[in-house]
Amino acid sequence: MMDEMDVDDDDIETSSPTDTTLMKTAFLVGGTIGLALGAHFMVDSAVDIARSLGISQIIIGLTIVAIGTSLPELAASMVGAIKSEADLSVGNILGSNLLNVLFVVGTVSIMSPLDVEPSTLTIHFPVMLGICVMLLPIAWTRFEITRLEGGVLLATFLSYMTYIVIWTV
Repeated sequence: MMDEMDVDDDDIETSSPTDTTLMKTAFLVGGTIGLALGAHFMVDSAVDIARSLGISQIIIGLTIVAIGTSLPELAASMVGAIKSEADLSVGNILGSNLLNVLFVVGTVSIMSPLDVEPSTLTIHFPVMLGICVMLLPIAWTRFEITRLEGGVLLATFLSYMTYIVIWTV
């Protein structure tokens, strides 16, 4: 497991007990503002790139924007795994997906109805649902996702990204 990676808890920076609540709050607010600004610039840049290259915005959203917005989840999950806090990693992923599907799509569609491209319904939604179904037996066997199973998930992701880039651009 992650114990074999020779990573000490001391190698992972955490807040110090001497940090004040005000300081921790300032870091939290500052980090949130930084993420929001970074997301704004990333989305604007990705849309500009898509338009200049004649690439569908759905493709840019499924690749560049999706990867960019998932990097914080990857970092948090890796820290959780290194610190043997598997529940933190799994909760982070599930919470992020629920937030995206329910809160983000719900909020955005209340502000302005969302148009859904036909390829989203015929290709991308079925892939997402299929991957969710594939994850169930993986997680339920021994209630652990092994390295091999993680490799299968990563290979599935890379295959899907390859499909998107090669056959839909």
